[in-house]
Amino acid sequence: QPQSSDDKFFEIGIERIQIEQDTGKTTTLKTKDVNGREHTQSLIDYNRAGCALIEIVFRPDIRSASQAASAVLTLRQLLTHIGTCDGNMHTGSLRCDLNVSLAPVVNDSGSSVHAGNRDEMDEHANEDNPFGKYLPPNTGNRVEVKNLNSVRQVILATEYEALRQTRLLQQGVTIPQETRTFNAPNGCTVTLRSKEDAIDYRFMPEPDVPPVILNRDSLGGKTLPELLGTLSELPEAAVSRLMTEYNLDEDSALVIVSDGAPAIDYFERAVRCAEAELRPTTNSVDVPNRSKVAPVVSKWLCNDLFGMVKKRQTTGTPSDPTSASGADPQSTAISIADSTVSPEQLGSLVSMILSNTISTRAGKNILSLMFDNPPGSDAQKTPRAIADANGWKLITDKIVLRNICETVMRDPQNTKQLTQYRQGKMKKHRIVKYLLGKAMSESQGNAQPMLLEEILTDVLG
Repeated sequence: QPQSSDDKFFEIGIERIQIEQDTGKTTTLKTKDVNGREHTQSLIDYNRAGCALIEIVFRPDIRSASQAASAVLTLRQLLTHIGTCDGNMHTGSLRCDLNVSLAPVVNDSGSSVHAGNRDEMDEHANEDNPFGKYLPPNTGNRVEVKNLNSVRQVILATEYEALRQTRLLQQGVTIPQETRTFNAPNGCTVTLRSKEDAIDYRFMPEPDVPPVILNRDSLGGKTLPELLGTLSELPEAAVSRLMTEYNLDEDSALVIVSDGAPAIDYFERAVRCAEAELRPTTNSVDVPNRSKVAPVVSKWLCNDLFGMVKKRQTTGTPSDPTSASGADPQSTAISIADSTVSPEQLGSLVSMILSNTISTRAGKNILSLMFDNPPGSDAQKTPRAIADANGWKLITDKIVLRNICETVMRDPQNTKQLTQYRQGKMKKHRIVKYLLGKAMSESQGNAQPMLLEEILTDVLG
């Protein structure tokens, strides 16, 4: 799904998926000597050399930077959901090699409108291109930008290359086939090497890896459709199910599903726990049903708990989201696995809020205490135990609340407001609001708001 496009959805073809071996990692460092002269060093890390990796080759169906970003985000969501990788681009779990080429714009009459000299657009440029059959006529040479490590870099590199190639064509210069890299600090691409042929890679069969024929024998007695039927729930189906079964809005369902199966399981366990705790503490007639409980659990999970995880992950990282060492928020997988709060703790917390046992403010304090302390510590108790220990439970006893209201009315500091209320010199609702604030302060914020207002109104007469 694109970030900005007239069409909500678009299709991208996959040309092939191939298995390769990692060759290692290079890191470029710029340093200055004692005389202030700048030096560049390339550090080579062979720790990953020989590790298997998967390369997914898209067909040239992407037409904008926002579509390119959406394609990467959608693919990352799928890979993390099914457990292929953790999706962290800045650590190398997922990288993007971008290919950019320009094609002439076709007007309504079907004629091509070129950005530069028509002679510079090679009509035979696509003949040796393995993707030529998918490209518009007279598409220029493609330029590859290697190892983009964030979604933001994908957007910036695409936009930069489109503008750079357009300027060259307007100057009558043919776009050379080359491999470039993205210079994050300067926001531009830099040449690494040129390509002599359109087909830059040659493939040969691996003699030790025979072809795999998919049939009942190789699939353990199953047909391919039967095997596909055993796969776990995919993201699109999971979003639809959460919206239907749990009454979630699309944005909340997408946030949960983006963390994969563990987050979905976490959410569903928290909902079950909240429902179980609400049944014995609430009259059966008034027990909130799943369509009311689940959205509240989702809100606390997506807004509060995921927010705490994100804050912990980004603390201490460089502020530049395009830097190789910094973590682009869009390219960093925020996982519920990094939370110290169990689904049972979250479900119990939500049940206490829905049953008016604690206030939302107290709930945030309890969640923060549980998150900031490791499992097994004193602060990692049940939400009910934490609320009891800190005196955060809401006061619902009518006698206690009436005593609080009467204490406020006897306070000499409130005599003026009481006199004005009885004489009707001011709008009464303003005075009630003022006295309600005083009563809430007297209860240290623990009075049940609606019940307190009802009793205060009764005491005022």
